[in-house]
Amino acid sequence: SVTYPDIEFMAYEIEGSNIEELNIPYVTDMSKLVFKGNKVLKKVTVADNIESPSYVNSAFQNCTSLEAIPLPKKYDSVSVGHFAFSGTAISEVDINKPSTIGRSAFSGCNALTDVKLTSAAVDSRAFSSCNALKEISFKGGTTLGELSIYNCPELENINIAGADITSEDSFDKCPKLTKIDSKPVFDSSTGDFVPEYKDFVFKYF
Repeated sequence: SVTYPDIEFMAYEIEGSNIEELNIPYVTDMSKLVFKGNKVLKKVTVADNIESPSYVNSAFQNCTSLEAIPLPKKYDSVSVGHFAFSGTAISEVDINKPSTIGRSAFSGCNALTDVKLTSAAVDSRAFSSCNALKEISFKGGTTLGELSIYNCPELENINIAGADITSEDSFDKCPKLTKIDSKPVFDSSTGDFVPEYKDFVFKYF
């Protein structure tokens, strides 16, 4: 574990190093956090006074050992750029404040099993080819772009209770997605979708 003591941190200074855990408590400019392709880095701890963390495009793309999103303890909103965490080892996305999630931001995150978003705007294929993803939970006003949840073969359930969702063909190639709010969307006794979810399924799937 290494603590970087200087506010003038530059990501290139640890390129090629064997640093697995990096603590950068003085850096408040998130645009400096660009570690694309670093195969060793597992954990990054950032300053706690960053109110609106913003991760630039491809910031941690293909950082194949990165296990978690480096979020401050308290924040007001989050912006995640295109491909920002694509191809990482993140196992959970839990953002409990308003957020914007860029195109393919978490694509190919094969350790990702659980996603929780609040008042999020989610771009195309933000969660695509996440082969272990089982559950997604939405709260607040949520906008899902076209194919924002795509090719997630293990996805079984989405929680939408208390969410106001705007979507356009957002779910595709998720063959095990048969539950909403942990309830089956298909009634085998009637051979039809459950009335409570029928409109949602036809509109968004």
